[in-house]
Amino acid sequence: MPRAPTVIRRGRAPSPGTGSLGARVRIELESFHVEIAGAAVGSSTTIGSVGGYVVVVATTVPDQVLGLTSCYLGQLDGAIAASHLRLGPDGDERLSAQVLPRAAHVGEHARACLLDHAAELQQALVDLTGEQVLVDVAAGALERAVEAWGPAAPDA
Repeated sequence: MPRAPTVIRRGRAPSPGTGSLGARVRIELESFHVEIAGAAVGSSTTIGSVGGYVVVVATTVPDQVLGLTSCYLGQLDGAIAASHLRLGPDGDERLSAQVLPRAAHVGEHARACLLDHAAELQQALVDLTGEQVLVDVAAGALERAVEAWGPAAPDA
């Protein structure tokens, strides 16, 4: 049986609103404290969600012309698929994926994703600079990350 053709419409895409995706959340976190060879460098990090199953963390480090976007897909009671897209100088791109183990509750889940992103950022900067890199995540950023996942389930 032939498949129905895909229809592409031009114009403004409809806003997902709250529908089946739930409310979208985007939070600017206190920037990670980043040091390369002992010198502090500026960075900017945001975390956002679309519905209850997808969270995206994005960090830019302008002085190094580096961007890292990490996407986490999964349910709170299961493992999480993590993908990381590095965008570097001269159009350098690198995509990697892994599975993170299940976390006990929403707070640990959100923090695990943010810490995973920080570890990926650290490795990206080491690969780029060849220097020793420190990425420190403030406690406040870890707490705000929980907001991106939304409230815990009533029985959690």
